[in-house]
Amino acid sequence: MPINKNAYLRFMILDQLLSGQKPHSFSELMQKINEKLEEKGIATIKRRQLYNDLNFLETEFGAEFKKTKSGREILYRYAEPNFSIRWGIMKATMQEIDQVLSTLAHLYGPAFDDTTRRVIAEIKSNIRGTKPDDRPYIFLDHNEDVTGLEYLNELADAILNHHVLKIRYQRFHTSVAEEIIFHPYCIKEYNYRWFVLGYHENQQVWNWVLALDRIKSIEREDKISFRRRDQDWKAYFEELIGVTWPEDEKPEQVIIVFSKEFSPYIETKPLHPSQKKRWLPDGRMEVRIRVILNYELENLILSFGQHAQVIAPERLKNRIQERLQQALKQYGSV
Repeated sequence: MPINKNAYLRFMILDQLLSGQKPHSFSELMQKINEKLEEKGIATIKRRQLYNDLNFLETEFGAEFKKTKSGREILYRYAEPNFSIRWGIMKATMQEIDQVLSTLAHLYGPAFDDTTRRVIAEIKSNIRGTKPDDRPYIFLDHNEDVTGLEYLNELADAILNHHVLKIRYQRFHTSVAEEIIFHPYCIKEYNYRWFVLGYHENQQVWNWVLALDRIKSIEREDKISFRRRDQDWKAYFEELIGVTWPEDEKPEQVIIVFSKEFSPYIETKPLHPSQKKRWLPDGRMEVRIRVILNYELENLILSFGQHAQVIAPERLKNRIQERLQQALKQYGSV
């Protein structure tokens, strides 16, 4: 249902008039619409155009008019007090948003998939929230204070157009920023932070991770040819929790047993797409996932506190024990 700018403006004026408590005659509708059009420097309309517009509202938006006679004139208003054609337009807008964001997700790669779904839901929620006497009813977790997002467009452009970048990057606990020649491949959001993965020219590592909130500046480096990488990033992240893939690591089977009380939460919100579960006789649940052993996996397991017990592999079990013992020291002797 393509609508040009002038028609859209007329429909919005009509919608406002027809949704009010006071009904309007045909002449009043003509007068008020033309006044608004003149204010915006747009050509006024004739009676035939207004008839066509009213008919369009009926056929395309499902508007029903309550018509009452006043002397020799017919007064118009919507039959339903809360009706508005804005909902029809909003529905079309949301479909277009779905299309645009799906395209962006395809262009930018799987790193944007989770974020895209959240953005779609949030935009739709906010659009619906414009309905009179209605409020947004979808509230999503997000970090309003996260830094580094100003580099997203520049990084995305470099990925799509294969540009090498010169990045000034300052790690935590260092006072000086280092200069990195970087070939960006994909962007990933994890735990409310954004990361870019790519080839680190100095270190000669193809899956180097940079946090956007530690980037100080970005410049194009056109003197160096972009080093391409034929990598299925969707498959890459399917073997990870988080973004870190330690050197020489390969996916391993991780076995965790969850308490009876906590098992339903893990059943309904799996740790990882590879998750397989088995209920134990005492009501606990054994979970098996196949992932890379990294710091993010450790943090996830530790977040379950006393409800999670690592069974295998042994080195992960030992690492969790070590970190729990270190945490216990923070509270003194027990």
